[in-house]
Amino acid sequence: PGTVRRQALRAGGVSERGGYAGVATADLVELSADGEQLGHVVLPSMPMGCVFPAACALGDHVVVTGGWRVGAPVEAFDFGGGGSWLQLPQLPSARFDHVVGVSGGRLVLAGKNPFYSMLVDAYDPREGTWAAVSRSSQELDHEFLNFCVLGDAHSVLAIGWRTPQFLGGSTSVLDMRTNKWLTTIPLWPRPRSYATTCVLGSDVVMLVGGIADRDNFTADSVHNADTCMHRVGWVDAFDLHSNQWSEFPGTLAPHAMSAVCVL
Repeated sequence: PGTVRRQALRAGGVSERGGYAGVATADLVELSADGEQLGHVVLPSMPMGCVFPAACALGDHVVVTGGWRVGAPVEAFDFGGGGSWLQLPQLPSARFDHVVGVSGGRLVLAGKNPFYSMLVDAYDPREGTWAAVSRSSQELDHEFLNFCVLGDAHSVLAIGWRTPQFLGGSTSVLDMRTNKWLTTIPLWPRPRSYATTCVLGSDVVMLVGGIADRDNFTADSVHNADTCMHRVGWVDAFDLHSNQWSEFPGTLAPHAMSAVCVL
């Protein structure tokens, strides 16, 4: 009583067999407001194991979507209805290594099938149906995409290196109210691949770490492991309202392909 509690759910992952064999296990960790672990519960197994899924909270449910080589499943753990997994309508297409968030009461899923694609779909829990919000176009295809769903701003950000004509670090914003992409956004100040993004507040996106080749930064070097393994600890921020990028002073320890969250 009187203790503020937070919960974190882990679902899926790589099995002990290695490769991309997924597990169907799920765990719930309960934390106090200051980060102390208060409890750990093993949840019932998911209907299907998965690797590289995406998950988010939607009302009384945690929804787990997609995964590597598992098709297009959508599974929801119901905290308010007996603590069991439910199978929701499948995704419009198979997805992995994507992101999912909530905007306007809808579940919004962005990326990545095919791998360099700006696919965005939305699930309406009241109707129980998926609808296509955006489909890839040549002008908006990027490589090494990071997506962020800014629910309060009704927007999806796609951050990556644009192809086929290399333009450095580009950002596009999808307005969920009009389903149109906006590309009149400044290039990132410090382009790199394999950076990590997270949302700070309702309208600021942080871009953290990554791999850059400062001495030979070309489109070809992106695909050359020998010339493009310069890890960086840069931190940049994009403000959706001011339409501006800013560089944070100093750096973190060099890293890439990490996980970042806001507490």
